[in-house]
Amino acid sequence: MGLQNTFLLLAAGGFTLALCISLVATRVVLGHLRRRNVLDIPNERSSHVIPTPRGGGWGVVIATVLASAVLVAFTPDADWVAGLGVAVLIVVVLSWRDDLGGLPVRVRLAAQFAAAGIALAALFWTGAPHLEAIASYGFSATAVLLIAGPIVLTGYVWFINLYNFMDGIDGISAIETGSVLIAMAAIATHAGAAVPVLVIYPLICAGAALGFLAWNWHPAKVFLGDVGSVPLGILVGFFLLAFAGYGFLVPAMILPLYYIADSTLTLLRRLLRGEKVWQAHRTHWYQRASRSIGHRNTVLIVLAGNAGLALLAFFALSQPLAAFVLAILWTALLLSLLSHLAKTGNGVIDA
Repeated sequence: MGLQNTFLLLAAGGFTLALCISLVATRVVLGHLRRRNVLDIPNERSSHVIPTPRGGGWGVVIATVLASAVLVAFTPDADWVAGLGVAVLIVVVLSWRDDLGGLPVRVRLAAQFAAAGIALAALFWTGAPHLEAIASYGFSATAVLLIAGPIVLTGYVWFINLYNFMDGIDGISAIETGSVLIAMAAIATHAGAAVPVLVIYPLICAGAALGFLAWNWHPAKVFLGDVGSVPLGILVGFFLLAFAGYGFLVPAMILPLYYIADSTLTLLRRLLRGEKVWQAHRTHWYQRASRSIGHRNTVLIVLAGNAGLALLAFFALSQPLAAFVLAILWTALLLSLLSHLAKTGNGVIDA
């Protein structure tokens, strides 16, 4: 069997293994959450009406860690996995504590900045050619860290938080994770950059998220909780940064564009209104649409939107500028559609 076939077999095996572990682990976690009465109680800002166990993200984390531990033995160029694992461990511990009783914002942010910093350090172990080529532009590593480091770090922490903010209806985060990471792996393989950090490990994370989806599809039996959404933000953000580091900057910007646009524009809108942006709310585009057309239909529209972004990310391999402009227009169209449906839907809630 050729090296390429072996690599693809490992990728498919990692995806399948993570999916199966996630299916089983989430069911076990669900029973534990029910026994401990760890529930998300609906309030006026909730998108659900039935008390539902919160913390099912443990199943995703367990599946990702176990499948990665198996596959790392077959990918000797994956020294960065340990650093990323430490980053995930930090946010898992703090996020679970937050799920159980809440933590001050400053504590959560401090932990996220620490974890993101460790993950960025691990990123330099991926061997991404564009990261290694920085010195060829005449910049020292110290200068790059001092100038670009804080900007990238802050953007990374925002991505982690927006992943948490966008986890507001059944199935949306699992769908986002699966569609973004599967598209990334497909683009990297098509472009001849079949390396573990762009294919095998993103597919492991995608498999874990889709295994969880079986329990989180509407009506959800369990929610991710911060213990799931925050680590997913760390992982997806890391793989997108690695994707950009291998020269796929525009595709890496296009794939998560809907999540970035909905969360960032909503935050800016709330700031302009003088609202307390750290408080829970139901004003994201997807949330407003879900109140009118239901969780399933909203998530399927987001999935269709992500499919369009994936096609444009492929197009960006040959026409990056045109693809990025089209991606912005496509995302604006998607937001407009969600806004229109929020105003004109039949009001039948499937929550």
